[in-house]
Amino acid sequence: MLVAAAIGVGSALASYHFAHRFDAITVRWTVTTYDGEGKIVDGPRLAYRVSSTTGRWQQVVETKSGKHQIFLSEPGQGVFGKAPGGDRRVSDTAISPEPSDWSYWRNQPEYQRDDTVMGIPVVVLKMGEESEGTIVDEYRAPDYHGAYIKMVVHHEDNLIVYEPVSVTLGEPSPADFKYQLQR
Repeated sequence: MLVAAAIGVGSALASYHFAHRFDAITVRWTVTTYDGEGKIVDGPRLAYRVSSTTGRWQQVVETKSGKHQIFLSEPGQGVFGKAPGGDRRVSDTAISPEPSDWSYWRNQPEYQRDDTVMGIPVVVLKMGEESEGTIVDEYRAPDYHGAYIKMVVHHEDNLIVYEPVSVTLGEPSPADFKYQLQR
């Protein structure tokens, strides 16, 4: 009886996990900052985000000084920024992937239009308020549960563009997760 119950719980958990799989995708960007007149003031620098079907991801952005700004997402634990002296928690993690239903994305109040980036159909969402000084155009791929493909960050005095240079679908190698959570 106990074995049957354990098998039932295990099957339910496996079904829940399978039904809530995240898409495995790696996106590599160049990041360029432009001043108000359109002149390059920083970059291009390199950045990437590697994501697995478990919901675990890491995003690394090369900084102006050549160091790296690193964020890690560990399912059930949160999103952490790497920092000297220990990692700092910056937000919660998603417990399930965002919908892959195009109507969900098109019905968001931030929805602007459909577009295509590197052959991948995306929706463009405008996030933020102009009165707050920062607007972010997010180019997200509904077919991949809203994966970020491109971003354009509009500040009052500059523009930062995350332009994709490669998109790789499929489960990343464990070696692609170069950074471990340390607390």
